[in-house]
Amino acid sequence: MMTNERGHIMEIPFAESMIHQKFFFLFDLDGTLWLDGSLLPGVKEALEFLRSCRRQPIYLTNNCSKSRMDYFERLRELGLCFDPQEIVLSTDTVIAFLRKNGFRRPYIFGTPAMHTMCEHAGLRHHAVASMPDVVVVGFDLTATASKLTESARLIARDRKSTRLNSSHEWISRM
Repeated sequence: MMTNERGHIMEIPFAESMIHQKFFFLFDLDGTLWLDGSLLPGVKEALEFLRSCRRQPIYLTNNCSKSRMDYFERLRELGLCFDPQEIVLSTDTVIAFLRKNGFRRPYIFGTPAMHTMCEHAGLRHHAVASMPDVVVVGFDLTATASKLTESARLIARDRKSTRLNSSHEWISRM
């Protein structure tokens, strides 16, 4: 059972039967659970209902400017998440891609949080002089003309490149 915006109990038998057929539920964060830092109505109740049915929410975001722990702290404050492993970032998928394809020396155009996540995965940022084997381009709140120039030079030299979140307009405040 769930409650509506007035707090009245609503029975949704078809939803409950569908929920019991699944174990994991994936939720995008920015614009789905919250918008501009504010939790959307009904989110907390819906997630509490899923957990009461012993179902696992997984939180996804294409915002590579923050770390898993940044998101975990925010979700924990809101009472939505109790395990950082429930959070998957676009940086996680890039790390998996780099590992799968044998890249070990990335030049990372990204925020310090992105650098840290890559380093914890054994993928330390390589400066231009050390000849990185791939250029990773993420949304970077700390971008400088120098970082842009170096990234462009490496890509122009036929370094393989991958990018995260090509549209910053979809990133909202946590």
